[in-house]
Amino acid sequence: MGCYGATHQVSEDRYPPTALGSVQVLYQEPKRSYEVLAFVNHRDTVTLSLSNCIAALRKQAAELGADAVVITQAQPLMFGSLQGVNAAGKAIRWTR
Repeated sequence: MGCYGATHQVSEDRYPPTALGSVQVLYQEPKRSYEVLAFVNHRDTVTLSLSNCIAALRKQAAELGADAVVITQAQPLMFGSLQGVNAAGKAIRWTR
């Protein structure tokens, strides 16, 4: 299978990319108000590394102009005898 990511953009607004290093990775809902730009997902059946999946979500969020990615799921997967890991989240932008 390999590695792959998916992005489901929900915001009609488009923003320039954000510097990867400035995109926060959050594991709980922030207290600040925000706009959801997209739902992002990454699956890996090669390295089996959740940290690689989360890094891929951060990259997807940066490409959308997000300020942060809220991780909503990070778990190992089994496809018969094939193993993998999956991470999903919301790419968000702070409302000013």
